[in-house]
Formats: sequence, C-alpha cells, structure tokens
Amino acid sequence: MIISKGYRFIYFQIAHIGSTSMAKICRKKFGGVINGHHSINFPSMYKNFFKFTIVRNPYTRMFSWWWFNKNANLKYKSTFEEFMFDLINRKNKLVYPPADPEDMIYDSQINWIKRAKIDKYIKLENIMNDSSILAQLPFVNKTLKFPWLNKNQVRPNGSAFDFLNKKQLDLIVEYAEEDFKEFGYEI
Repeated sequence: MIISKGYRFIYFQIAHIGSTSMAKICRKKFGGVINGHHSINFPSMYKNFFKFTIVRNPYTRMFSWWWFNKNANLKYKSTFEEFMFDLINRKNKLVYPPADPEDMIYDSQINWIKRAKIDKYIKLENIMNDSSILAQLPFVNKTLKFPWLNKNQVRPNGSAFDFLNKKQLDLIVEYAEEDFKEFGYEI
C-alpha cells in the first residue's frame, strides 16, 4: 500500500490490477510512501484517510497473474489450470486476519475492498480507456496520464480469451464469481 500524508490517502495494491502503475503515480505525484506491498494493515493514525484501489476484470487479471509468474520466474512451470487450482485452494483456506498479511494476495478483489473499508474503487479498464477517470479521486485536481508500466513487457498480444479455453475460464469464474457480480463484469 501507498500512504500519502500530505494528500491524506491510502492506495491499496491488489495483486495484478495495475497496482505498480498506480503506485508510481501515488509516489511521484502525491508524495506517497510504500507501507507494505499487498496488505490491508495500516497504522490506525491513518484510519480517516481516503482509501482507494483499482479493480480489474477477473479474466484478464488471472491470465496476467499466471503469465507474469510463468515468464518472470524461469522455475515456474505450473499450467494455467494448476495455477488456478492453487489460487482456489489458497483462497478457500485463507483466514482473516491472515497470519502473514501478504497472504491477502490470494483473496478476491471484493474481499480486499470490504476488509480494508475502501472508499472508492476504479476499474482498470475505465482508466485505460480514459485516464481522466482518475479525476474522480478527491486529491486529483487535473487529468493524469496512467503509466501502464508492465503492459506488454511479458504479456502476449491479445486478450485472455485468445489463450484460455472454457475449462480455464470456468476456473476463473469459480475463483472470482463474487468479483464478477460485484463489479459488473460479464461472465
């Protein structure tokens, strides 16, 4: 997470939703400081700060996550199905609060939002189509360019649907059904 004392906000970095790009904006433009990576625990002195995050279509999020692991770590050999089964198992075993705060990485996006008491979320797809959407954040007084930092660095061209079959898509729905419903993404 990134905390900006000057602008009184906390940005929560959900894994593989464009968090690196948004974190850069928060640090460079608003003096934010890193306080844990994928965590919802923050010092109580910041409880009244504005809390926000980005959410992403679960299909593209899961494909991006697996593809990143596959290409960033040469020892990572899991198939997409193995990756999804592992995520589903880890999510089902997750207890709150987790013993290791970094285990929140395995939870659904909506659970992050509920547990961290997020004030505002913005869909990554909306930012990518129109970065002026960031002006919805109370501390932004002008249009910011969204620097999608990891786009195309290790990902193939095309969408998740170009690479995944029905069984794989169904595993994503099993893992993230509540995210599809809550955020209005089509199953």
